[in-house]
Amino acid sequence: MNLSDAEQELLMQFIDRTLAADDEPRLNQLLQHNASARQFLQDMAELAIVVADRARLRAAVGDGGRTPPGTGRPAQSLAERPRRSWIGGLAVVTVCLVLGGALWGAERLWSARQRVLLDNEPCARIQQLGGLVQLLNGRGQFVSPVQPGQPLRAGDLLRTQSSDAWVELQLQPSGPASESGAPRDAGAASTASLIVSGHSGVKLLAAPQGARSFVLERGSLWIDSPPTSRGEVSVTTMVAEIHASQAVCSLQSSADESIVRVKAGEAWVFERLTSRRLTVRAGEEVTISLLRPEATRVVRQPASVAQWQLRLPEGREASFGTILSHTPGELRIRAAPLLWPLPEREPVLLHVVAIAAWQCSDSPVVLTPGSRLRYRGRLQRPQMVRFGFSTARVQGVFAGKFEIDIPAERLAASGEEWEIEIPLADFHPLPTQAVDSPLGMELTDVYALTITTDAGLELHDIELLPATLLLEQNQ
Repeated sequence: MNLSDAEQELLMQFIDRTLAADDEPRLNQLLQHNASARQFLQDMAELAIVVADRARLRAAVGDGGRTPPGTGRPAQSLAERPRRSWIGGLAVVTVCLVLGGALWGAERLWSARQRVLLDNEPCARIQQLGGLVQLLNGRGQFVSPVQPGQPLRAGDLLRTQSSDAWVELQLQPSGPASESGAPRDAGAASTASLIVSGHSGVKLLAAPQGARSFVLERGSLWIDSPPTSRGEVSVTTMVAEIHASQAVCSLQSSADESIVRVKAGEAWVFERLTSRRLTVRAGEEVTISLLRPEATRVVRQPASVAQWQLRLPEGREASFGTILSHTPGELRIRAAPLLWPLPEREPVLLHVVAIAAWQCSDSPVVLTPGSRLRYRGRLQRPQMVRFGFSTARVQGVFAGKFEIDIPAERLAASGEEWEIEIPLADFHPLPTQAVDSPLGMELTDVYALTITTDAGLELHDIELLPATLLLEQNQ
């Protein structure tokens, strides 16, 4: 790399000791990034050494063309001493500068290498998973299929694309185990874990040493950071930041609302709208909503309920589907198309209406024996409809999905509103899931869909009716 006139002038000012203090950063940058600049100073140092040696030799043997040395000191000898001093000083300074710059550059390169190694270290590793899961890594590549043991790094985006999907992440410790930079003990894995479930999207972020940071685009997750874990787990949503170092808590979030429930320990929650910091302890919860910002406060977790009815406030979106009407008593949600991928097969086209039950209730909705789900809706064309719901462990994560196919004959004629009640016992659990019965579980999502054909499916109401209520209605 050649030197420009301005760069050569900068180096000569340094040699002449006339360099201004404001130009020192520019000189440091030049020496750091330009090998020609360092070579220039090294050549000047070698030249200075040669000139100094020649001057000393001439002083020792004399010069035949001049007056022999005597008691007087010739003018030339008087001029040579400061010149020799200047040249020798330049040589020493330049050599020190070159050596120091080399050492500084090596240190910077080593530090950069260490940072790159830390940035490439896995933040987490997938332990278990189920349902439809997608991974987009930090290089913009889709990882398919996603398998247990898959490492996750800062910049990776993990999405669970169905109500029955879930992923358990084992969070990895970060940074060296000692100040000397000795390798971290591979057996000292973090005991903290994070479970993502339902229609959720989580992105991993770079974080300070010992911490793990995530962005929850939407959906549900469970943080288990017991007292034996090291470092803080932080989750950022659209409306809040949640920090837990030694806590067990659940988080459900949408574009305008986040609900944090703490089961053990404590977490602190930062409300982004007001910059307030709230501490949430075991048995407490906080709801942060852009629709009701004045209602943000930490409260005791309410008792669970066994009865539920779909109430979608104005401005609230369905988990999946198009809202045609918000009018009370005239709610209409139209099914929207969804391309559902299948392993080693062509994807299937679904038309789905899905509702997150947790967004329509202030209390956990628990499924009890003898309960029924009542659906009310309409079809534009005769078509089999698949009804279903998903569950989670109370204050926990996905535990099961249950479905039933209802033929068109059991529904009303095309264009007419129908109503159907289905006992929970008639729904079938999906294969290879954690539980076979929904009883005692918390209701998370309720949905209806048609397969392949768009039959113009609409849902107008959904209710969960407990056995006690059904008994009262029949008396």
